[in-house]
Amino acid sequence: MLYECLTIDNLLWAFKNLFHSDLVVASPVEDYFLYIDDLPSPEKEEAKKVSQPYLDALGDEYALCCEGTAFFPLQSCMNHSCHPNAKAFKREEDRDGQATIVALKPISKGEEVTISYIEEDLPFEERQALLADYGFSCKCVKCQEES
Repeated sequence: MLYECLTIDNLLWAFKNLFHSDLVVASPVEDYFLYIDDLPSPEKEEAKKVSQPYLDALGDEYALCCEGTAFFPLQSCMNHSCHPNAKAFKREEDRDGQATIVALKPISKGEEVTISYIEEDLPFEERQALLADYGFSCKCVKCQEES
């Protein structure tokens, strides 16, 4: 079922239907390194030796913080706003494939639930440039006021 926008009613439908499904998209790379972390010491060292040439081939960029890629079905239904009424995030301690969505202010019944895809405190031009990578030009209330 597709929605033009995610409202509170649609959010309740999503909680009821999406969270009762087994939709977890695992990262084979993350699974591999989690597996290595759990190995006993001699096996762990051997696995690191095998992995190291591949990590070296990735270069220094591998050492930088990796934000990663994931699929969160509920979050992917939420549209962007530079003045969102909700925030989606993944806690560092969660390894179960779940994201958390919290309301930033009261959301009325029928009101669209929006999140920001970018840092919303950036200047208008920078926000628009970043959002171009998502394939759209933002026309939220904040952007209309600042344009």
